[in-house]
Parts: sequence; structure tokens; C-alpha cells
Amino acid sequence: MLLVFFQKKFIPIALLIVIFSIIYFFISNIGDPTQKNISNNSHFEMKTAYLIAPIDEPFIDILSANKKFIASEVKNIPWSFEQHAYWLKITIKNKQNEVANLVSHFDNPMLDELSIFQVMDTGEVIKQQQGDLQNIIAFTQRTAPHFKFKVSPFEETSLYVRIATTGIANTPIYVYQNDDFRVLVQDIHLLW
Repeated sequence: MLLVFFQKKFIPIALLIVIFSIIYFFISNIGDPTQKNISNNSHFEMKTAYLIAPIDEPFIDILSANKKFIASEVKNIPWSFEQHAYWLKITIKNKQNEVANLVSHFDNPMLDELSIFQVMDTGEVIKQQQGDLQNIIAFTQRTAPHFKFKVSPFEETSLYVRIATTGIANTPIYVYQNDDFRVLVQDIHLLW
């Protein structure tokens, strides 16, 4: 009789423990996905600025208009539905004595056009295009648009990001170390 009573109570208690364990996992691991953002890391210094330009303004003209960029945090950019291009300049300084493997994450998978340009010290420009208007794009780029790049020890690099879309252009941008971004993507996929 005691065994039957124990079996009836055990199943609901075990289910409650499993449910609370899952909730604890999500709260502790996914509660604040931006906590590993390098802006919270003393090994890096990050500055952001923006420029609103005509939709067809070429990158070379944006580079020459460098002084017109307005220093601002990404969350304070006056995003709107108007048809123009937002150019963001993200400057990252690596203050440690090893190469930093970083990933910029653009937390808006609904963008029509997303172009990222990394300007190297040598003048070389690395370009990557993403967004809904691109026909061939990897699944991870569609779900979590990102750009991988490196910053040499005690060096600085600049990313120029062009955002143009028919919807809301508001795009939170976070920069992570490569391993932290990989964990973030795994957590996002687990949540789905």
C-alpha cells in the first residue's frame, strides 16, 4: 500500500523537478543573451557612430564623409521607416596582447539589405553582403546575421555597416568573442 502511494506521488514530483530544471536552464543561459557582449569586457574598447545617407550612396563616398558620422550608441540612432540607408561605423580596439577573433551580430533577421565592410590598416576592404534580397545565404546567416573578423593585438579595426530595408531598420548590434557567439547561437536554436 505504501508503494502504491509513493508511485502516485513520485511521477508528479519528478515532472515538477524536470520543468523547474528546464526553466532554470533558460533563465540562467538565455535570460540575457547580450551579457557576453565585448562592451562589458575591459579587454576591448568599442565606439559607434552613424550616418543617414541616400539609399544609392556608394561606400567610397561614405568613407570620404567619415567626419559626418555622428557618435552615438546604436540604441540611440533615430531609426525610421523612411527609404534611406543607415551607415554605422563600429570601431573596436583590442587592448590585449593576443589576436581577438570576434563576431558582430546584427539582431534583426528581417533586413532587406545588410552590407558589412571591414577596413584593414593596409587599406584593404573586406566586404560581406547579407539580407533577404540575397539569394544564396547560409541558414545561420539568416537566423543570426553576423560577420566574423579579427583584431590584432593592441590594434584597432573599423566596421562600416549599411542597413537598408522596407521595414523597420532598428537593428541591435552586439560584438562577441567567437566562442561566446557560438554558444549564443546554440542557445537560440535550442530555444526554438
